[in-house]
Amino acid sequence: HKGLLGLGLVAAAASFWLLLHASHGGPVHPAAATARPDLYIEQPRWNEFDPQGRLVRQLQASRAEQWPGEQHARLIEPQLEIHDLRQRRWQLRAIRGRLPTDGAPLLLEQQVVLQRGAAGTGPLLTTESLSIARDGDFVETDTAVVLQSGNWHFSAGGLRAELGRERIELINRVRSKHE
Repeated sequence: HKGLLGLGLVAAAASFWLLLHASHGGPVHPAAATARPDLYIEQPRWNEFDPQGRLVRQLQASRAEQWPGEQHARLIEPQLEIHDLRQRRWQLRAIRGRLPTDGAPLLLEQQVVLQRGAAGTGPLLTTESLSIARDGDFVETDTAVVLQSGNWHFSAGGLRAELGRERIELINRVRSKHE
């Protein structure tokens, strides 16, 4: 019985050691340690006013996230409404965006849509990436764009636009079609 009891104790000790070793899991990979944002906000909404108290910019998203080591907040499904220098309303939406903390331009990415006024009333611009200046009056991209206005349909490799001055410069491989 003593030999069988000793063998049982050795087997129990070995099982306990294996259990402790397996549950430790070894070193933690740095990427696994940062698998979640430091901070997130559900349904954030920001309003920005000019010195006269007029609404200039309204930004909302389904979610905003701040990740470790990033100098911007990630936006999920951002929607931006801008009032240009002439107080006309421009609406932008995208799948995701990046809101910098240092005053740099807001970046909207994936299925970006820019439209003046209510849906169907103004020019419609679509692209995959669009940078919007802090004052909202200047937008630009170096990715392919499609611009539709009335019976005109334009495509280009990029654009620069001053919304308040209604100035749009299409860049690279510009094509147009009138229907």
